[in-house]
Amino acid sequence: MKQIKGRFSIVVLFLFFAVSCENNEIITPNISIDKKEIKLSAHAQTISIALSSNVDFDVKTCADWLTASKNYSGQESIISIGVTEYNETEKDRTGSLEIIPNGTTEVITITIVQEAMGYIHAKDNVFYISSDEQKLTIPVQNNYDYDVIIPGGDESWIKIDKTSDTKATVETNLTLNISKNEEYTPRKTQIIISIPSYSDKDTITIIQDEGFESLRKLIRSNTDCSIFYQALEQTGLEDSLISYIDNNYPIIDYEWTKSALHDNYSGIHYYETAYEKGDNADRVAIPDIRCFKYTVFLVTDSILSTYRDRYCTGGIHNIDEMREYAYKVYPEGKEYPDTSRASSLNKLISYHILPSWIPYDQLNTRQIELRQRHLFLTEFDMEDFYETLLPHSVMRISTPYITNEIPLGIYINRKGSSRTTLSAEGVRIIEIGNELLLPANKTNTCANGGYHYVNKLLLYDVETRTNVLDCRMRTMASTLSPDFINSGARGRLNGDRNNGGIKNIDKMSYTFISGYCKNVYWNTGSELYVRYRDKSFGYYNGDEIEISGDYDIAFKLPPVPYDGLYEIRYFNNSLESSSNCNRGIVQFYLGKKNNQDEGNSWNSWNWKPCGDLVDMRLGGEDERIGMVKDDDDRYASMTAAQKKEAIYLNDRAMRTRGYMKAPDSYTAGTSTDYSGDPIRTDANCYRKIVCNEYLESDTDYYLRIQKKDTIPNSVCIFCFVEIVPEAIYSEINGWEDKH
Repeated sequence: MKQIKGRFSIVVLFLFFAVSCENNEIITPNISIDKKEIKLSAHAQTISIALSSNVDFDVKTCADWLTASKNYSGQESIISIGVTEYNETEKDRTGSLEIIPNGTTEVITITIVQEAMGYIHAKDNVFYISSDEQKLTIPVQNNYDYDVIIPGGDESWIKIDKTSDTKATVETNLTLNISKNEEYTPRKTQIIISIPSYSDKDTITIIQDEGFESLRKLIRSNTDCSIFYQALEQTGLEDSLISYIDNNYPIIDYEWTKSALHDNYSGIHYYETAYEKGDNADRVAIPDIRCFKYTVFLVTDSILSTYRDRYCTGGIHNIDEMREYAYKVYPEGKEYPDTSRASSLNKLISYHILPSWIPYDQLNTRQIELRQRHLFLTEFDMEDFYETLLPHSVMRISTPYITNEIPLGIYINRKGSSRTTLSAEGVRIIEIGNELLLPANKTNTCANGGYHYVNKLLLYDVETRTNVLDCRMRTMASTLSPDFINSGARGRLNGDRNNGGIKNIDKMSYTFISGYCKNVYWNTGSELYVRYRDKSFGYYNGDEIEISGDYDIAFKLPPVPYDGLYEIRYFNNSLESSSNCNRGIVQFYLGKKNNQDEGNSWNSWNWKPCGDLVDMRLGGEDERIGMVKDDDDRYASMTAAQKKEAIYLNDRAMRTRGYMKAPDSYTAGTSTDYSGDPIRTDANCYRKIVCNEYLESDTDYYLRIQKKDTIPNSVCIFCFVEIVPEAIYSEINGWEDKH
């Protein structure tokens, strides 16, 4: 249908015969007008008809949506016709205008047809499509030919194939050719369909999946966890699960990459220390690419349907009931929309996500040679602490053992061991492929992470924060940054010297680029190495971070669960007894990042010095530390009670000097039967008490380590940090255990 616009000049000859009353002259009426039918658009409008007439005339309309007036001026006369808007879309409407010359009974009729209002509407307005190349057919209801507008930047991947011929008020098809998405992010466009002659239009949104098998797609395809996935959608947290490659990461010279380490071990870059030279020195690799990965702890629909805990007695059967449950756990977030980080549902779901991918066997070390160096496994769980996507939250993951060889499983937020009082049972991580099998041809891993099943919802409520996490938080150095984990630097399973075809894998270190390592800041003179030693060394769980060069570096500490007084400790292996000792002198600082610090240089923050300079070269038996080893000969003649008291007094004396012995729950010896000497009895190994500070649970704190010596090639090395609440390290509730 075509709209007719503008002014009409209408000329057609009609002849009439009339007799003049004055002189009996016969006048022939002559009215010139060109059409008997006029077609108009549906808009309200006024049109003018020009005509020639040698006699006056009357006009009238035969429809209530038409009005008419005339301006007779002899030969050139004008008829003005007013037309109201026609809002119907089904069919045209017809009216007429009558022109009656004076002195006659003849009528000149002009038919006026007003077209139906333009109408266009997509049957569906949002389309989620796969990353594959495809044709997308979109049903469109319309009654006019229409235009399709694709945003200019999106014409490279989406093109019009065809539109069906238009018929009045029918459903036609718009077909689009979609190219394959090979990018690591989804593509989104908004197409406008419109009728040029009318203001009516519609918008069609097309969202194409990211071009790789992401964690978002993996969880979406798992129909056993539909409620949890709906919660991910509602909160927008699914958007995080498509992050994968950092496109801003610089290109790394091949000679520095792990790939080169596979190909040319002897020729790869390495650094030497005082005691590791030549082929014995560590080979150093920079991550080829920077990856973002995630671990999601999923609760299945079947578990939710019969759910029972202190917040729920009738099960959770849909997303609305999941939201109501979240309101009870986090009532302070009830007034916020789901997508807000402060909302109840957002808090509930984000606490189930870690910003790194950690396979089941790496949550706590299950490597035999490391596990066999753990002492007291039946009374002190192997564990580590992880920050989650819930801001300022921490998760405790532990592995209790029934015997030294039989683990009970891996648990989240469990307190107590298999042979001590269990004050919190925790949430069990179910080992996929063992107890809970995935459907055929399914997997729980993908390019940017994976998921584990858990038997309960994870909560960061008051009970968790003030009971379960009211403990000594010992976080491994290689867990402090998600980039340490996602790059493979935290290689808990790399004990095989031929792992992956790389010989001497335990002599490999990762180094990182400033600005591309989350939770860590350092100056241009610093060198940071994340090393993995699998055995025969005095570092807990084989972890080691080495800082060298003219270093000035800050590590983000795990968040504390509640406001209070905490003690921060740092583990040192001084190598004082070795002629190859290469430790240095440092100054510790504690700083916190506030909102006003955004955009400011990290070393301009308000850093508080933590005590005096610390000489990392000192052995534990130096008088400035004052360690008397638990197996020292001077205890030989004492009774058991006397020895226990003497060790206690020595521990207290060391604390007054700012030091503690190493834990007794790990040995660096060569024994493989859980019988080696604990590192607590090694004078090289001890914990430095950095500070006692009041910490707030909603604040990010950083531990800064600054070189203060002039010793060439001196280094600072540590394997864990501890954050300990006052109730644990003081004697308020009894002396802290030695584990």
